[in-house]
Amino acid sequence: MANDDAPSAIRIAVHGATGRMGRVLTHVIDRAEDMALVATMSRRSRRALQPNGVDDAREHDDIDSLLKDACPDVVIDFSVSDAVVPLAAAAARHGVHLVTGTSGLSPSDRDGLSRIASESGIGIMVGPNFSLGAAVLERAVAEAGRHFDHAEIIEMHHAGKADAPSGSAMATARAMLDARGGRAFQNAEPRALNVAGVRGGDIGGVAVHSVRMPGLMAHQQVILGGPGETLTLRHDVIDRESYMPGVLLAARAVRSRPGLTYGLGALLWPEQPE
Repeated sequence: MANDDAPSAIRIAVHGATGRMGRVLTHVIDRAEDMALVATMSRRSRRALQPNGVDDAREHDDIDSLLKDACPDVVIDFSVSDAVVPLAAAAARHGVHLVTGTSGLSPSDRDGLSRIASESGIGIMVGPNFSLGAAVLERAVAEAGRHFDHAEIIEMHHAGKADAPSGSAMATARAMLDARGGRAFQNAEPRALNVAGVRGGDIGGVAVHSVRMPGLMAHQQVILGGPGETLTLRHDVIDRESYMPGVLLAARAVRSRPGLTYGLGALLWPEQPE
């Protein structure tokens, strides 16, 4: 276990520790010099970890008792969408900050997290995508979207992804719309649709298409069009390690950012509005 005896180490609990992202995250935290993994939580178990490792862990029946026992500074969550707001409420009761990368959060979930953060004074960081490349892509297409009136997003993920479209695709579309002052894109519709839904979903005139199949990880392509030209920007994740620098950046920053912070771009480019 990483640096549990270092007085300056950030004490981290991982919620969703047995998931795809959680398994990678626990190993990365264990290697981080300024962090200590003090608790893990999953559907099967809730453990407050001891300095000599997971094998000497204490089991807990509920999240409140685990947070009280483990005393983390930050909970990092990669779980399921309906667990995030209750987790935030529990974290707030114990003065613990929250970083979540769980996908599928609704606008009402985001409102609930904002309310919890403002009422309790804790920091909550919501990241639709913690990849640095995805954040750069979102910033670039937001600028491009100011100059093109047609845009489509193709997002491709592994077959086991629970939601569609991805949170990243929705955040990208909304960032493009925000950059245009909310002015909708033009979504070209054929005169006849031979297959229902073939033009994908619609977010402010941005057609969004979701691909789910084995062999994929996480991929996003944004196509913008204007008279006589198109601009295509694409980002590919080939390993979940790509998310880790962004997650650790958020865990380090969230303690000094009371309230709700949305998107990794708020940390990379603090001058931009959230």
